[in-house]
Amino acid sequence: MAYYYRDGEQVPVEIAQSAAVARTSDERGAIDIPGWRTVPLAPGLTLVVSPDAVPEGQERGTEDERAVVVEQLMEHELDARRSGESDSERGPAQEEFEGVPEAAFFPVVIDEQSWGALFPSGEVVASFPAGEDREALERFALARGWAIARTLTWMNGYVFRSETSTDPLEFANALVEERGAAVGHPVFLEQIEERSATAVAPAQAAPQEAERADEDVPASFGLFAREWHLHNVGQSGAVRGVDVAAVPAWQVTLGSPDIAICVVDSGVETTHEAFVPERMRPGYDFAEKDSNPAPAGSYHGTACAAVAAAGGPNGQVLGVAPRCSIIPVRRTGLDDHLALAEALVWAADQGADVISCSWGVDGRRWVLPDVVRSAFQYIVTHGRNGRGVPIFWAAGNGNEDISTDEWASSELTIAVAASTDQGRRAPYSDFGVEVDVCAPSSGGVNAITTADNLGYTDRFGGTSSAAPLAAGVAALVLSLAPNLRWTELRDLLRASSRKIDPQNGQYDANGHSPMYGHGQVDAAAALSRIPAFVECARATETEALAADIDEFRDFLSGLAVGSQLIEFCAARRLGILGAVRVSPEFRRSVGFGLRLAADLGGRHSRNEPLELPASAWPEIVTLARTISGIEPDPPLVEGDGRTTRGEEEGPMADERGDQPTAPPVPPQIPLDEFISAVQSGVQRALEQDRAERATRTGEDPGERRFIPPDIIFGLIFRPPSEF
Repeated sequence: MAYYYRDGEQVPVEIAQSAAVARTSDERGAIDIPGWRTVPLAPGLTLVVSPDAVPEGQERGTEDERAVVVEQLMEHELDARRSGESDSERGPAQEEFEGVPEAAFFPVVIDEQSWGALFPSGEVVASFPAGEDREALERFALARGWAIARTLTWMNGYVFRSETSTDPLEFANALVEERGAAVGHPVFLEQIEERSATAVAPAQAAPQEAERADEDVPASFGLFAREWHLHNVGQSGAVRGVDVAAVPAWQVTLGSPDIAICVVDSGVETTHEAFVPERMRPGYDFAEKDSNPAPAGSYHGTACAAVAAAGGPNGQVLGVAPRCSIIPVRRTGLDDHLALAEALVWAADQGADVISCSWGVDGRRWVLPDVVRSAFQYIVTHGRNGRGVPIFWAAGNGNEDISTDEWASSELTIAVAASTDQGRRAPYSDFGVEVDVCAPSSGGVNAITTADNLGYTDRFGGTSSAAPLAAGVAALVLSLAPNLRWTELRDLLRASSRKIDPQNGQYDANGHSPMYGHGQVDAAAALSRIPAFVECARATETEALAADIDEFRDFLSGLAVGSQLIEFCAARRLGILGAVRVSPEFRRSVGFGLRLAADLGGRHSRNEPLELPASAWPEIVTLARTISGIEPDPPLVEGDGRTTRGEEEGPMADERGDQPTAPPVPPQIPLDEFISAVQSGVQRALEQDRAERATRTGEDPGERRFIPPDIIFGLIFRPPSEF
């Protein structure tokens, strides 16, 4: 039985009887072999097929040739298997290719369970425990016709290249079984499609200007009124409010150029007017191995990037995170698994904060190779300085259980399903327990309006559009909270998502639906759930002091005036986060305040007097004055700008779950008068505390220095609900 290893288990495969892959030097390009049909696969690789399996056809020389030939080849192999004529462990005899100089031929592999074709590249990838003897490994490989071509430091591994061997499966299995490789399998190429889908109903005409019912709509972007997925006022038959609540979120942040979304796709038209050149970071083409990630025909990657972060001043559309940056990475429809893994690792190493992937295999099982799994593991453990890069993956358009797709359903990715402008499941969208969230896309009345290579389209959709939309929402959150770990970000998105379609969504006791995951992503609700204190503590490297800071907060919260001050800061928590991110001086001042709070909290827990050094007062005053000058956060309301919704408005009525509410209103009195009142209250509290100590211990602890309330403004950022 032929097989290869995946996650320590043998994956049974068959060997195609009527095809092989020829490897030549890159300079030679595709080759011609008399009596065989040849189709270019990649530079230096040619698919060689028996004319009995795939006769010459009209597709010869067209862009569809490879796809048509592969489809016909697989049908031929399946017929041979059914008829009993197939020898599942042997391909075309090597003698049939002896007349072809300077070429090596490798058997085409067929996954038995999914009946998908895997084309060998003539390379094997393997990783080993630390301390592997490289010289011994080289001798092992050379004895079997292989040589180490290069190292993969990110997985402690190697890439081996065939010298004389024509059997990658045999060598890869020997590395696992005889050398103890943790990962060891051939490098395959596989046909992997984009996950876009067109609207079920024809796209409607452009909405009239009267449909812009909210003055917050940016009228300068001519097609924004069609972007119902961002701001839905019921245009063109959509159900009002079915959107990601982008407009209220934009009152807090439009994103930060410091946060980069890497779009791994068919390439991005980086000069498109919908993008800002300064926010288009250097990309890479892992198909052509160069630094030009421009598309070679498909508009798909450009559309995905625009859904996430379009924001060019001359453009006609907006992405959900219009001020975030983009890192474009190009792949093709026939992908080398190792190249895909390296593309993802490259993105993390280049500073990507979010990765979005909108491609996959539908209609059959899609196995996750160990080299890609290793890349996922590297990205979520080493990316973003150890905080991990979240990988958003389109759940699939096969209307099937997502568990058949091991890439999207991996515990290391965030699977995004698609919902429609009616607040229902898109009929093509994959489903299952591994779906994390959903995002608006095509499948209802309207598809997605966004940019494409030549201009704009109103026909984009599928889970291809849902994934970058969710990725853009994540980028908005990271714009205010860049220190969140990837799992914390994932959990925040889950918790803040909107429970759409409760009658049909089959939500379980944990709030998870097989169709919508934890619900439809909501940008405003996500921002409202940012753990502000945790973010400030990490930004100022004071997280280890959290217990003592909590002690001081608890002391203050027991005072009426202390609770008032906590609410005062809570009403500005997102503004404080923004200031911490952009102002080194304010960040230093907040760090000082948190350390001082920890010192006071520690003293209080040890029953010691609360004392402040005279040298602390200038910093305390500066911190208090800065925070008091920050405007209260805007109310994060529902996507249509209202706080309530009537039953007559359809499936979205009363379904948004735990929604952000208007922040507490600070006291409407002059700051000096407010501070004076607080001083009196704190003084009385300290005197009461002193008296209680004297009664309890029988000793007078003496005069204790008064703690003015200025310090409180800078020390307490968490609303009571976060504790």
